[in-house]
Amino acid sequence: MRARMRPEDFVSGYAMTNPFEDFAESHHMYLYHRDVFAYMASSSRVLQQKYDYFDRMYQSRYLSINHNPINLANRGTDDRPWDTTRM
Repeated sequence: MRARMRPEDFVSGYAMTNPFEDFAESHHMYLYHRDVFAYMASSSRVLQQKYDYFDRMYQSRYLSINHNPINLANRGTDDRPWDTTRM
């Protein structure tokens, strides 16, 4: 994680480990937990840019729907998942 980055700029703890995992975790969140990702992005300009990248790539098409976004998204940054595939 670069010095100027904050935990709020990442979707998970694992995403903070390196740029490749950040991409993979963010991509997974967009595909499978998009509403949670959007909620998280509302508090981070950097995370919003990541969300917008995938939104442009998929042209806002939905591939799946998450049914309980607020409970997952309301977690503090200390409680964010280590690995989004475990959500």
